[in-house]
Amino acid sequence: MKKIKIVLLIIVLLIPLSIASLFVVFPILNNISLSKFERYPLPEETSLIEVKSVVGKLNGNGNSIDFFVGLLIQSELSKDELTLYYEHAQYAGAKVEKRNVLIEVLTVEDRVLHSKYLEHRQMKFNKLETINDLTGYYFVTIYDGGYQAIFDLRGN
Repeated sequence: MKKIKIVLLIIVLLIPLSIASLFVVFPILNNISLSKFERYPLPEETSLIEVKSVVGKLNGNGNSIDFFVGLLIQSELSKDELTLYYEHAQYAGAKVEKRNVLIEVLTVEDRVLHSKYLEHRQMKFNKLETINDLTGYYFVTIYDGGYQAIFDLRGN
């Protein structure tokens, strides 16, 4: 009888712990996908200054997960040349290898990245605090979104 009570107690404890663990496991898996998504190509004559990335519900409404990477780069290339480079670069999605990832090159005007893909977030680049002349600095935004949130509460 005592063994049955112990087994029942273990079952009663394991079921809620198993369900609760899903709310830990899925965010960790999405963070791993984000860290892989941060791998980006850089054209020649371009240097990486700072990288910021985020996963969660970044724009619109509904229950989905979006992945966003913001690159602060300094380049000898023009905005048009950078845009052309990134339009032809092969870039894998955050969770699906062959996916249409949206890439945008923006001229830096201040230390805050203003992007249509960051409706619910703000991204500040600390390295820009000490830079007075923003000539040749660009933000490259890389977005992949619309994945099911499942047990990741950041997608709500």
